[in-house]
Amino acid sequence: MSKKHRAYIPIVGSIAALSLSLYMKDLLKMQLTTDEKTAIYNGNIILQPNSKILAITAHPEDLALFIGGTLKHLAKRNCDITIINVTNSKKGVDLTNLTQIRQSEQTKAANRLEVKDVRFLHLPDLHLTKIKDIEPILKNILLDIKPDIIFAFDFLYPFKALKHPDHVSIGQMVHKASSVLKNTKCQIAFYASCKPNSIVDIVTTLEEKIAAVKCHQSQLRFGEDLCERGIRRFAKYSARHTLLHYGETFRLKKI
Repeated sequence: MSKKHRAYIPIVGSIAALSLSLYMKDLLKMQLTTDEKTAIYNGNIILQPNSKILAITAHPEDLALFIGGTLKHLAKRNCDITIINVTNSKKGVDLTNLTQIRQSEQTKAANRLEVKDVRFLHLPDLHLTKIKDIEPILKNILLDIKPDIIFAFDFLYPFKALKHPDHVSIGQMVHKASSVLKNTKCQIAFYASCKPNSIVDIVTTLEEKIAAVKCHQSQLRFGEDLCERGIRRFAKYSARHTLLHYGETFRLKKI
């Protein structure tokens, strides 16, 4: 298949997209914007023990896929972690009761990562920009939790392969809503970024990350083996300019 045709393969769901896009290097270009020492230092900022963590995602599988190893580290460090799933996740797979299935999968995945507080906002897929009260909802959540670190999709510098409208919309909305925490120590760690400045070593948490991703069975279009190979390969790719073997990268930004 030619590169031209590959670029237009209709892919639904981040896991499927990542698995295939590993063979489309132009769609997953990523480059650290700082030196290795600073990137590792920034990664350690993210991993501060006893922190309050808020991880926000458009779709359930995205967090396990992009920050699963980091979330497991944070759980081990006695952090108070809350996951917010914004959409009802009804799109993408022709299954009855898909919303309930994906919520159950998210709960199982979170349990693998030792995250107990998992919340669902049930907003409609692909229509987030039409809902005017999302930002106030997010502001209320931020003020209630008062997190030290917020995880959100990088809307400014996303991977081309993963520039889903829901991903971008949520990233933008979280960034805007975070203004309510401007005078706090809170920082945003944007994931799925092609211009990261931070890296977390996930060599000791990679297996739990893979296990968490595999909980999302409805999204494993190409089978568990291909998914696992894709996760390992991407984690290795993320750490390629460092001494680390496997990593997860972020664009860490002060509010």
